[in-house]
Amino acid sequence: MKLIVVDGLDGAGKDTVADMIVEGLSAAGHTVSVRSHPTSRPVGVMASNALLKRSLLAHVFASLFFGLDILFSVREIRREESDYVVFVRYIMGSAYLPQGLHTLVHNVLGKSMPKAHQMLFIDAEPEIAMKRIKERKNGREMFENLRSLAAVRRRAFSLVSSDWMVVRNNGSLSELKRNLTPYLKALLSKHSVLHVSLEV
Repeated sequence: MKLIVVDGLDGAGKDTVADMIVEGLSAAGHTVSVRSHPTSRPVGVMASNALLKRSLLAHVFASLFFGLDILFSVREIRREESDYVVFVRYIMGSAYLPQGLHTLVHNVLGKSMPKAHQMLFIDAEPEIAMKRIKERKNGREMFENLRSLAAVRRRAFSLVSSDWMVVRNNGSLSELKRNLTPYLKALLSKHSVLHVSLEV
């Protein structure tokens, strides 16, 4: 089993990118499973509900439940028999924690979580991400405002290392799909995909 991580900010297009990767791998005859977070398991639902509130206590509960949701999925994928697991939201959720604490938690998770075959960080300008968020029908989460998106983005980029491939997703869906094609071709080859340039 090979683990592909798709992480990034709210409104960046993580699930969209994950869907494209799954489509490409499946078309090539590979078996693929997806873990997207928060999940529908109880802790995932509690994380989602907490994110819709606006308080320090809600932030604490959202972080706790979200972290547990991720850990449950990590435990599940250790028994996964698919060729690939696409894991949406992984350790970059630490960027949503307060300044300073985010680095500590990220470092601990980076050393304790399973090593991914590939890690993609999906990025979008806060204004573009906010526009996409407003188009959704579900409620607005606590971090889904321009100020929070910008702050979380700065913290996230302080955590992005050379192990991550940054995908800039500021364009249209067709542009994203066109720009992901080199990545998918490289992924299905024997060559490393870490140096494929993805600018959308």
